[in-house]
Amino acid sequence: MRIKPRNKKEKNEWLYTARGLKVTCVVTTREGRSVKFAEIDELLDEIKDRFGAPPEPVLWLYHLTRIRVLASAYHFSLLKFQNLSLVTEQIIDKKAEQHTFLMPKKFVSPAELESYVTKILNLCKKPD
Repeated sequence: MRIKPRNKKEKNEWLYTARGLKVTCVVTTREGRSVKFAEIDELLDEIKDRFGAPPEPVLWLYHLTRIRVLASAYHFSLLKFQNLSLVTEQIIDKKAEQHTFLMPKKFVSPAELESYVTKILNLCKKPD
């Protein structure tokens, strides 16, 4: 997942189908505005209220979006999930630093992936 610079318009779009209804959700962020965890949680709650329990792909998207928001806040420009590793690129003092971390063989749930990646990002967080 490559994180786009904040000076552009960013659009995340996905299709959600439940009870024969097809809904396209679009989340757009504009220059200078950052998405907050509360907004992502609110969107998922709205989906649950309208359609019931979301399917697994929606949960994966939810947790990957939360990872992306955290990575953006910590100035990561790249998160690349490979078979057994996570490659990160972080901008520190106008220099890009890349790191590779080993990943467990399999995650049972998207929440586990978010928890694991959050720990990694917190370890790499540049000091304020």
